[in-house]
Amino acid sequence: MTLKMPGTDLTLFAAWSVLPTHRVIYDGNSATTGTAPVDSTGYLAGATATVLGNTGTLAKAGYEFGGWTSKSDGIGSLYVAGQKITIGADDVYLFAKWNSTAGDGQITVTGPDDMILTLTLGSETVAYGTGVTA
Repeated sequence: MTLKMPGTDLTLFAAWSVLPTHRVIYDGNSATTGTAPVDSTGYLAGATATVLGNTGTLAKAGYEFGGWTSKSDGIGSLYVAGQKITIGADDVYLFAKWNSTAGDGQITVTGPDDMILTLTLGSETVAYGTGVTA
């Protein structure tokens, strides 16, 4: 750009615009006690944020805290405290991941003649099939 200078003084002013910032938002995801951590930093797109731990002592009866996920159903990407994440063009939502403390599940299938299916999770057992009562 060419600017022709006038015969008198010319004052120029800078024109500033605010760049949008984004947040990392933590959700307790049905926790029964405690509070989700708060990251009050406004991050520019492309910046790096550090994932917080369970600083608000979130808890859920029958479950243990297993980190954070990008989806409330627990199937999203898993993140742990101290992990670095890159901020994109939107806010980042992290949901508490809850792991059942009921123990490992067990599936027993007997068939095809007996047609029995037994599902066990913790102390609960449900059986389906011929001659089986649940």
